[in-house]
Amino acid sequence: MKKFSLSILLFLIMIFNITYADNNYDKYISNVPLDKVWTLNFSTKVDLKNSPQDSIKVTDEYGNKIYTEICYGNTEKTILIKPPSGGYSFNKKYYLKVDSNLKSKYGKSIKNPYTLLFNTINEYTGTYDVQIGALAVLKTITIKQTSTKATKFRIDESYNFYKIGEAVRMIITKDTTNVYFYGDDGTYKGKATISVKENCTDKTFKIN
Repeated sequence: MKKFSLSILLFLIMIFNITYADNNYDKYISNVPLDKVWTLNFSTKVDLKNSPQDSIKVTDEYGNKIYTEICYGNTEKTILIKPPSGGYSFNKKYYLKVDSNLKSKYGKSIKNPYTLLFNTINEYTGTYDVQIGALAVLKTITIKQTSTKATKFRIDESYNFYKIGEAVRMIITKDTTNVYFYGDDGTYKGKATISVKENCTDKTFKIN
């Protein structure tokens, strides 16, 4: 008889802090990004179509259902739980639950229901450099890195997009400017306000 079980793969660049269960959940993971896609690997094919609607679900810490997209991965043994539209909220607790009424393609129920408690990151951050030119209004800005999956950005004074790590030279008359971050597919990741008043290296900013 085939056993129907799962393991959760944590495909993230950052390292998580993992602790073990109490009576309410099987595993706890902290510092989860807001756009996290969870991957569930099962020992046999899963029947999403004929399983009850909430066999796999995400709730907040108060039990309210979070609307996520649940779909197959590369095979019917792999399930993806995509984040809600707009992502999870900062510094919030969520439960990912796999109930015992989840069915396999062979009509078997999952052997061991599973609950993962995860806590999202407090904030996104990044670093940047500023170099003031011969004229005080001429600035060279380099967004060096962010903790988001942003790959490009634009600045208030321009409609052009620039790559993370690219040095951008432009005229900025103000002491601060807004930077807007986007993913490869154009998904908006957030905004940061940075100071461009004076030269700086590896200065930190917060992304809202």
